[in-house]
Amino acid sequence: LGMRAIEPMLPKFAEEFAVSVPVASQVIIVFALFYTIGQFAHGPMGDRYGKVAMVAANMLATAVGLLGSAFATDLYSLGAWRALTGVFSSAPFVLGLAYIGDTVPMDRRPQVIGQYVIGNVLGHGVGPILSGVITDHFGWRATFIVLGVLFIVVGVALIVGTRRDWQGERKPDASLNAWRLYVDVLKLPPARVIAGASVAESFFFFGAFAFTGALLKERFDLSYTAIGLILSGFGTGGILFNLFVRHIV
Repeated sequence: LGMRAIEPMLPKFAEEFAVSVPVASQVIIVFALFYTIGQFAHGPMGDRYGKVAMVAANMLATAVGLLGSAFATDLYSLGAWRALTGVFSSAPFVLGLAYIGDTVPMDRRPQVIGQYVIGNVLGHGVGPILSGVITDHFGWRATFIVLGVLFIVVGVALIVGTRRDWQGERKPDASLNAWRLYVDVLKLPPARVIAGASVAESFFFFGAFAFTGALLKERFDLSYTAIGLILSGFGTGGILFNLFVRHIV
């Protein structure tokens, strides 16, 4: 939700802050950059303090970034809040996958990961629609407020529901200096292939996809609700893929 909801709003930022769409897109660029950087820290922190505990803490920190975005006074302050949001919001997905790897037997893991990823792509699908509807009726700032409140609710629910299990997850002797491990992983040829494919996918798909909402607004002057509905097709396709992936494989 926090990642995809901003894309329908891009032309709105350009209009409100009197800049071009490519200039306004810096709010997406800084989010993506800090989303990536944050992942390097979340892994070691999750090992040391517990993955679920870190997810809960990062959910609440993400809420701060979202609520701050709602009260941004200019494009640069909005970019700063989006950077903060990106750092923290990458924790749930990354640490969630690691948690599954720690706790689910290998024979059940593909099925559980498939169910887990469906939750993720639901966010990809619902985010643009939610953003479009709220932006049309209440403005883009209201979208960030709604998202911030949702993140607080889920973060608190995680704390209440999982706190009793946090102690068993902690590894106080886990090293926070994981750079050597990252280097070791990148020495493996398959890991380099996957990393290269991910970079290419991010550049050619996700990078271009961010401008689709602005293009729809410029060419066809669609409502933000309609733009959100169109962009949600990405999430719908992801859900369908995950429902049938077992048969495809």
